[in-house]
Amino acid sequence: MEVLSDAEWDDFDRFVETLGPLYVAEEEIVFRGEDIPIDLEYVRKSADDARKAAALLENDPNLFSDAGLFTVLPIAKSVEMHLRLLYFGKKRSAFSNKQFKASAASNSIIEWSKSNFEGELNHKGMNGKTVQAIGEVFQQFAANVTKSKKLKKKIWNLINLARKLYECGHKYRHNDIKGWEDVKSIYEEQASLFDEFCEVFDKLTG
Repeated sequence: MEVLSDAEWDDFDRFVETLGPLYVAEEEIVFRGEDIPIDLEYVRKSADDARKAAALLENDPNLFSDAGLFTVLPIAKSVEMHLRLLYFGKKRSAFSNKQFKASAASNSIIEWSKSNFEGELNHKGMNGKTVQAIGEVFQQFAANVTKSKKLKKKIWNLINLARKLYECGHKYRHNDIKGWEDVKSIYEEQASLFDEFCEVFDKLTG
């Protein structure tokens, strides 16, 4: 077994300090970073990073062989994060629900709208378990769309945009590697659609 030198232990200690201390909250061990608030800024971080990656690729088109991974896919991730925020609100334990399915959640929102918002908003998630919409963001969303026919119509717009953005990311997640020359126009279209998506989302939940 290799023994670390004093200098190596010092380097390790400094590394641990950068991660931040552990602390106990509600009888759970929580790592530093998990107390970052769940809000609009949080769910848009991936898309913000995509813009940074696109800027880098404009300066150096050969920087990444898999350009879609760093530009298109993060936008799709941000869309799922928005849907999680709508469904679960700002409480991290709910937001991190492992049963959540973005596609099923999108369909459930449309079906709930068709029913004139009767009953609960939920969908069948992973393993067939029911996932229910809860939290303050959903409550505000429900209050807005039930009071305004104009906002109710925007639900369709929101979900159509969500589907386009989310589905576009699939191939870059699973089976497609392309350089910036091939991805640039796709990214620019997705970035524009994402801006529209955010505008609609803010109106429905604000």
